[in-house]
Parts: sequence; C-alpha cells; structure tokens
Amino acid sequence: MNVSNKSDFMEKWYNLLCNTPEREKEFLEKFYKEDKWLLGPLGDYRKYQMQQGRGRDITAEDLILATTKEELMNLLEEIFLYPIEEYELIYISKFLKSYDYLLKLHNAYPDYPAIKLVLWEKQGLI
Repeated sequence: MNVSNKSDFMEKWYNLLCNTPEREKEFLEKFYKEDKWLLGPLGDYRKYQMQQGRGRDITAEDLILATTKEELMNLLEEIFLYPIEEYELIYISKFLKSYDYLLKLHNAYPDYPAIKLVLWEKQGLI
C-alpha cells in the first residue's frame, strides 16, 4: 500500500473503500494526491462510490437475515461505506424503529455515518 500516516480508524476506512485491487488503484490515481491527511480523499472517494451505487443493493431484509454480528457489521459498512463498531450495533438495535427506518435515514442523510444518524434520531434532531 502506498498510503502512509494512517490511524487505526483510517486504516479500517481505507480497507473498506479500497477492498479490491481495482478500487485501491482508482483511489490512488484519482483521489489521493500524496496528501498526508487521508480524511478528505477518503470522504471524496466514499461519496464517489455512493454515487456509483455501491451498497444500494442491500435491503432491510438482508440486515434482518444476518446470522452473526460480523455479517451484520459488514452489511452496514457496505451500506454506509464507513467503519461500523460493535457498540454501534447496540445503539442501532436499541434506539431505531427498524432497519427500513435506518435505510430511510441513510437515504435522507447520506453524508453521515450510522452512529450519528442513530444518535440524532434518539435526540429528536431528525
């Protein structure tokens, strides 16, 4: 990997977005300009992948049918294109009405990660 100076979070996010050799090449050639800070380029690449439809084929039923925490986390990461931590699953299951509702929130506010949407919804901000 040609990208350096990554935190653990940035490493997870990079690996999620650049999970194939083609995606890694695309990121390095089109989005990463030898910046030392990855946040901006990763955010831009996330938006680009979302515009290309990545993760849009996952349904609420797919989330319901997930048999393990890891499978559920992987599906949520693919939808949000953002790392999901195990504690976030607790908030999602405790504070959200349904996975359909989570997907509706994501469609309405695509720039935000799952945990932010859940916390905003819990606080009545959205």
